[in-house]
Amino acid sequence: MKASFRPAAGLYLTLAIALVSARPAAAQFFVSLGVHAGYSQTKDTASGSFIGGAQARFRLLSFIGAEALAEYRQTTYQSGGVDVLQVKDIPLQLSAMLYLIPAGPLQIYALGGFGTHFTKSEGLGPAPASCTTTQAKWAPQVGAGVEIWPNKSFFISGDVRYVFLDIGSVSDVESALKTGSLSANYWQATAGLNFKF
Repeated sequence: MKASFRPAAGLYLTLAIALVSARPAAAQFFVSLGVHAGYSQTKDTASGSFIGGAQARFRLLSFIGAEALAEYRQTTYQSGGVDVLQVKDIPLQLSAMLYLIPAGPLQIYALGGFGTHFTKSEGLGPAPASCTTTQAKWAPQVGAGVEIWPNKSFFISGDVRYVFLDIGSVSDVESALKTGSLSANYWQATAGLNFKF
């Protein structure tokens, strides 16, 4: 009995060590923190604006992640070539990330989620004073991007996302000035530097 037990015990011990030491790629969890800068534009503005902020990314599995992002952007709307509204926007976004290429020095992902946009609007020129408001609005976003890993401690990210935003002051300006269709939806492109922890 003892002779037959020892080989079996040795086999079980070897298997246990192998299972513990073999960490599958799907179980690699880590957090990264970083900053980003970029460019944003709404179709009803004469020009875009530069944006900047910070983000935290969480790799939950090798192919699934999440991001929490905060940034600042400012948009000036025009009607007939005249500035009519300035909106200062602080978005706080949460996104789920799906990594289509989850490993290697070049990793590609798609993202989607929701954010709360804290906006302060100021009516300009012919816009009525009632267009000067402060709001908090929910907005979904979708996008895609890439991570470039020079080494295992940090990576460079770049992505493009589209945000479906509805701001009351934009609708108020549209109604008051009969400007036609004004939209607060916008796209943005950013590049970031992220450090893994």
